[in-house]
Amino acid sequence: MLLRSNVNLLVNLAYIVSDQNPNERAKEFVADSWIRYTKFMKGAFDHEVNPADSPIPLPHEELEALSERWCKVNIADRAKKLPEHHYKTGYKFYSGIEHSDALALFGYIADWNEIGPRIESGPSDSHLEVVLMHSAEVMATILDYVCRYWGIDRPDVFRELSGLFSAFGTEPTLPCSSGRHAVISDRMAPGAVPAQRPRKQPMATIFGALTSPHRLPLGAVRAR
Repeated sequence: MLLRSNVNLLVNLAYIVSDQNPNERAKEFVADSWIRYTKFMKGAFDHEVNPADSPIPLPHEELEALSERWCKVNIADRAKKLPEHHYKTGYKFYSGIEHSDALALFGYIADWNEIGPRIESGPSDSHLEVVLMHSAEVMATILDYVCRYWGIDRPDVFRELSGLFSAFGTEPTLPCSSGRHAVISDRMAPGAVPAQRPRKQPMATIFGALTSPHRLPLGAVRAR
């Protein structure tokens, strides 16, 4: 479930770097990861991790407090920094597959006749285009956040990305200084002319095709 992990990465990255105190949010994230790691090592292997190995040189009590502050904001709230389809449609859908919920299990039904269902448990490339397109959008948006935060000015890169997305008739929405979400061609150099592209097909439309009631239920997007 690489795509789900990348969406999670995007959500956390956007939440941290767009905050008024990004360093504090980053400390909370690292502290929470460290606390979770120490608890895992203790529970799984009965191994006490050396506190000196902590990436943040703070007493354990302070790390616990930082971790608690991070956990007070759940992923749904952190995702509000992004266009809603990343979490409401994408992440929640992929989570259902990863956790093998009832809806995801319907993805194994290849056919249904008077005898009953025919179960297909082999690898599937159903709806692969949805996964590829969303993954491309997620990675492009991660790149945009990184470039903006560290002041990396590469309009040539975003011009090339714009051309690639244009070929698929869709273009990801990226953050911009005005607070709105802009399409990727807005990151090009001033005066640059983006490639002509067909009518844009939002990711919500692509996901709509995936979840259409005229198709088999969800769960076919799986990397098995």
